[in-house]
Amino acid sequence: MQDETQPLPGFPFLADFIASDPDHSPVMFKRFGRLSARNLLYLQSELAELEAEQEVFDHENFGGTLSEKESMYNWRLFKERGHSGVTRDQARLELAERTQKALKMYKETLLLGSAILSLRPPTKQAHEAFHNCFMNRDCSATGFPSLAGASETLYDNREDLVALKRPAEEDRLTGFLRKRIGFLFKVEIRRSGEQMVTVSTHTVTVVNILIAATFLFGAILNLYHVKAETKRLAYAAVLVVFVSSDIREQAR
Repeated sequence: MQDETQPLPGFPFLADFIASDPDHSPVMFKRFGRLSARNLLYLQSELAELEAEQEVFDHENFGGTLSEKESMYNWRLFKERGHSGVTRDQARLELAERTQKALKMYKETLLLGSAILSLRPPTKQAHEAFHNCFMNRDCSATGFPSLAGASETLYDNREDLVALKRPAEEDRLTGFLRKRIGFLFKVEIRRSGEQMVTVSTHTVTVVNILIAATFLFGAILNLYHVKAETKRLAYAAVLVVFVSSDIREQAR
């Protein structure tokens, strides 16, 4: 029996999972790169055919009557003649209207395509967590896709996905903490039960401070083991430069 507190399988469950993470890591969708390219090719070829038709009409106008030539530089007259039932002018007006619609569609699609291409794929970690949830791997050993039909493979290829919000590039320390001791930073996404590793900036800041303090006090402690006075003075000078430069950097 379906638990009424849980979303139904399929689209309801998947939508709930995508919206459940406060960091929005699962908000990823298919780019449809190949299909988008095919669509642009169709629109491009349609415009090429319309342009060819326009050139034929322009060539015919060289031998047209005076009134026909007047409509080529007077839009009001051109529209009136096109709506008057004159076959040639009606065809020209219909071509102009079809060209307007096709150009609008083509240019809007180009701009949208440019915006989509600027979006980056999700991170490997986010994609793996999403794909495990999508395949319901917590329900069976092999799992089964949350969506049926052609949608079963929507999330297989990470490179054909776009993340609507992708976290900033992590520094080396964040990457080290996530990869080496990620089990300490696992959080469970609401309802789905899927776990993701999230290393907060506060944690990284604290670790950075501890590392810096260790190097500083370790160097001072090591100074006590240096016996030669000349080396002690040189060592102390280096420490003073190190500390003062760090203070100046923080003051900026």
